[in-house]
Amino acid sequence: MWGSRSAVSNATLRQEQYANVALVVDLARWLNDRGQANPIPPAETVAYRVVGSDRTLWIITALLLAVMPALAVGGALLTWFDRR
Repeated sequence: MWGSRSAVSNATLRQEQYANVALVVDLARWLNDRGQANPIPPAETVAYRVVGSDRTLWIITALLLAVMPALAVGGALLTWFDRR
């Protein structure tokens, strides 16, 4: 069995070396017996907060704005020097 956009075309289904005819018949039977779809409940969204002192927020800000970019640039420079 193989699949593509033309897998269900008459020209393809007439070829006996593929099992597409059996697949299409089984898919049609499965679709016929499915019934109604189950409703999907809406997902609940939760807002996350960082609760901390002013010092904690300054540390998080420093990490995100200074330390992490500096480490990324430093790693890129080390990689560039190593490949040169």
